[in-house]
Amino acid sequence: MHCFNSYKKILFLLCVTCVVVVSNRESRQICTRSRKNQVCSKITAEKSDCKNVKNHALPHCAMPVEELFQGFYLRGLVDLPSFTPPWLNETLYSVGQKWARENYFFLTFCHFVGALLVACGADAGKVILGTGKSHVLEKALPSSVDVQYGNSSAEQGADWIKENLDWPLDEAMWDAVLMDLIASNIPEQYRRYSENILESIKTSKITLNQYHMGTTQHLFVAIPFIVRDRVDITNPAEEQILGWNHLWAVLGYAMGIEDEFNVALHPSLEETHAYYTEYFNKIILPGLFNIETDSKILVEVLLKTLHQLTPSFNVFSPRLLMAVILEDVIGIETPNVQSLLTNVEKLSFHVRTPLKGLMKYGPQFVTDKVNSWVKENADRKLSLFIDIITIIITSERTSILMFAVLGL
Repeated sequence: MHCFNSYKKILFLLCVTCVVVVSNRESRQICTRSRKNQVCSKITAEKSDCKNVKNHALPHCAMPVEELFQGFYLRGLVDLPSFTPPWLNETLYSVGQKWARENYFFLTFCHFVGALLVACGADAGKVILGTGKSHVLEKALPSSVDVQYGNSSAEQGADWIKENLDWPLDEAMWDAVLMDLIASNIPEQYRRYSENILESIKTSKITLNQYHMGTTQHLFVAIPFIVRDRVDITNPAEEQILGWNHLWAVLGYAMGIEDEFNVALHPSLEETHAYYTEYFNKIILPGLFNIETDSKILVEVLLKTLHQLTPSFNVFSPRLLMAVILEDVIGIETPNVQSLLTNVEKLSFHVRTPLKGLMKYGPQFVTDKVNSWVKENADRKLSLFIDIITIIITSERTSILMFAVLGL
């Protein structure tokens, strides 16, 4: 219950314009500087209104990806004195909110893709431990949220999965996925986890730790960076993508992530992009090559849930979605997965290329039309989901509305 109370506090932060109303005293403290090593100036203070303030305080940059395993043994910060970081840049935060509002369909899809890829991870089974019948679609996602704050052990979970999950896996799809992955040009070092991560998964007893919270943060913020060369339908200006990143740096702070494990804190946009790519290669990709049965079940639940929530887009089958994710997000060719698609699905798969170009290079009203068309034709539950994501990121409403929507 304590965790959900903390979660409500986080939602309060997300739902107030520019996070909170910052007092004049707090405004003078936004740029106070206290650093050990690097300075994340471009992300935080370079474009702020407090350039003349002396003794600026800026956060520590995220530690190198290969050292993040240390977060397995550290709990998330609780009882923060303020949910507003001293390095909050209100201008960048507002720019990030506006960009999210204008591209909520694309960003919501990115969040879905991120959740799916994290579900492939070596310890993703924790998501479904103790959830009851997680193979029942209408219970799967709410149960997954609930169990993230549970206390089930890995040993209990292994037995529970065998006894309770009854999900007919699409073995043909998974065989095709593995064949396409093996035939890809993904380097060998990205096909397996580091020994430090594998050992930490086995020995860490902390469920809500800094490592997992950083992975969740990466899920939300990084996919638009990862797919920029393949699926960049938003064509953002530098300040827009900086704003989006700063938005999630602030939210990471509010979640209780220490600066060193806050994956959105970097000195420049170029270093941010490079860090997210390295994180994706070393922490996300190995899960695809080593996916276990429980993770396959969770991935199929996510794929089928989205499929059932989009009845007007019946062509978006789990197999088609998997092919799109492998090509546009992972960046590999998918001849084996495509061979399983129907003719209609194959047509939809190839039509996506000109559509991406139209959304990227066309005027904003094209993207607006796509956003509104999707909402009008989607199932009410999916529309509500999109609304919730939009409110979380961009809302200028009160926290009471957010709690009512989520039933908290």
